[in-house]
Amino acid sequence: MTDGRHSVFLISSLAAAGRADEVVQRVSQAIQLGLFVDGEQLPPEAEFAAQLGVSAMSLREALATLRQQGLVVRQAADGAADQRAARTAARHNHEHAP
Repeated sequence: MTDGRHSVFLISSLAAAGRADEVVQRVSQAIQLGLFVDGEQLPPEAEFAAQLGVSAMSLREALATLRQQGLVVRQAADGAADQRAARTAARHNHEHAP
């Protein structure tokens, strides 16, 4: 038996995971369509999350997935890490999809 707090936590976690998956799809499509140019710096995290209408946590989760897929790379710039689109990886993944 569970109390209400645990069930709400589980529902919230699923909703957040769904949001991150949605961000992965939207950003990967934008990269594939050339809306983000290869090597282009993505907006700052807070700004990007607000533009997408998601939490910073959902955006971070999505960016981690996009990095694993090779669609986004993390580079150090002026002492801070930033996210950059990697369109060549997106094109490669799209052309070699099963």
